[in-house]
Amino acid sequence: YKYFGIEVEEDKDGYLTISKYEQPSDDYTFQDLGIDENKLFKKVKKIKGNADFKNSQGTNLENLEVIGGNADFCHSKITDLGNLKKIGGDAVFRSSQVTDLANLEIIGGKADFYASQVTNLGNLQTIGGDADFRDSQVTDLRNLESIGGDADFSNSQVTDLRNLESIGGDAYFTTYSYITNLGKLKYIGKDACFSHSQVTDLGNLEYIDGDAYFGYSQVTSLGNLKSVGGNVYLKCSLLRRKDFENIKVYGRIIDDFKISNLINLKWWKEQFNKR
Repeated sequence: YKYFGIEVEEDKDGYLTISKYEQPSDDYTFQDLGIDENKLFKKVKKIKGNADFKNSQGTNLENLEVIGGNADFCHSKITDLGNLKKIGGDAVFRSSQVTDLANLEIIGGKADFYASQVTNLGNLQTIGGDADFRDSQVTDLRNLESIGGDADFSNSQVTDLRNLESIGGDAYFTTYSYITNLGKLKYIGKDACFSHSQVTDLGNLEYIDGDAYFGYSQVTSLGNLKSVGGNVYLKCSLLRRKDFENIKVYGRIIDDFKISNLINLKWWKEQFNKR
């Protein structure tokens, strides 16, 4: 480690804390140098900074418990996260071989499951940033309680939000989302898009702090909804203005075809450009 500029601290039990993890060069890997990464990693308990596992030939994180920075598993051969409990920054699982998050409890930044092979979120409770489940194999959020940023379930296999209570950013339950049950979800911090979704009942959801899009949705019951911080769009919706009589709407309720059509078109273009 020290030879390749990685700082190392050893505790009284012989376990290591290293400053970062990455391949020794863009031109060659640890394997090219005849180093077995599984053995190299066996005593590592903490990584203070970023962990870049791209092109890694290791398969098991063994005793690793904490990654302080970002973790990138893209194009690695790692299948077992071992005792890993926390990733302080972003976590990228797209194009990885990880299928089970096992003991992982916290992802401090963004969680990228786009087109990943992850099927089991294990003990994961918190995602601090955006959560991208598009085209993922995740079917069950299990113990996940909060997402700090945007949550995109478009074309995902998730059907039930279960224990998820809050989404801090935008929530997309749009085209090709299989979600029918919002579970314990109570709060969405920005916009909520139910257009072309399979959700029929908002259940325990109480607050949408941004705009609410119900155009082309199947929502017929607003459940426990108390307030919408922005506008409500009802074009081609099964809901009507009278359904919002007991709900505080801080923006406007827009059901006019022409106005709503123009706004929805603008919104969809913005989402397309983001991606």
